[in-house]
Amino acid sequence: MAVAHCAKAYARAVRSLAVLALVGCGRLSFDNAARGDASGDSLVGDSFVAPCTGPDEDGDAYPNACDNCPTEPSGNQGDGDNDGIGDVCDPRPTTPGDVIEFFDPFDDQNPRYMLFGTRAFGGGLLRLGDDVAFGQAFFTHSRTITRIDFAFEIVSGSPTDTQYTGVWTHIDTVAGPPDQLFSEGTFFPTSTVRFRLKETSAGGDRYSPDISDTPGWIVGQRYRSITDTSLATGGEFRLTVTLPDGRTETTMLDISIPPGNQGFLESDKMTTDYAYLIVYAAP
Repeated sequence: MAVAHCAKAYARAVRSLAVLALVGCGRLSFDNAARGDASGDSLVGDSFVAPCTGPDEDGDAYPNACDNCPTEPSGNQGDGDNDGIGDVCDPRPTTPGDVIEFFDPFDDQNPRYMLFGTRAFGGGLLRLGDDVAFGQAFFTHSRTITRIDFAFEIVSGSPTDTQYTGVWTHIDTVAGPPDQLFSEGTFFPTSTVRFRLKETSAGGDRYSPDISDTPGWIVGQRYRSITDTSLATGGEFRLTVTLPDGRTETTMLDISIPPGNQGFLESDKMTTDYAYLIVYAAP
């Protein structure tokens, strides 16, 4: 009996030492489990090590290539519905199936776009438009869009003309010219910068209430625009804009038609540097 007891105690000790060895070399982490981390990351000391390297748009220590929410800091990469989109940017965080249709931090010229007008790539930016003309970058998608998120900076603008920047999405191409939704920022030389949603269709143009800003664009500061579609908001399109001073404002427009399969970034009568474009979609 004494021999058997000692043998069992020895086996338990060996198992304990093995577990401690795995923890010490980073292959097994109690901390990861305790924090609910399911990303497969390892620990070095008290710091997480992301499973890839490269540019990190949102600065959360998870590079773009392995970040389930590349433009919104998500330190624990939480994903409650396990669809690969982090909770902090998932258009439908409790409904599985959303995907990142594409994400472009504009590090290089992407052959996916059709480019028109004045445009240039370089330094992690897509520059569209100039003070007298326009620039456009068309993109296509194979699924129903649930969210479009992009960030931009104003470089310069026309001193006399009305200026526009934003993203169009085609929402109906069944008959005649396509109905479109535009999440736009507009500056009228005698007024203020206004953000709003605009629907164009055979029945005429419709607008959401305006989000008003300062009497002019703030040059060299980042603006962020997120448009959620009717799938995410139950029958309305929602535009959320983050302004250079950190304020976040929202406006909505009641549209029930889901998006189609094409959209484009545009800058007209102004020069705009786009920092990234990310498009989420449902199956």
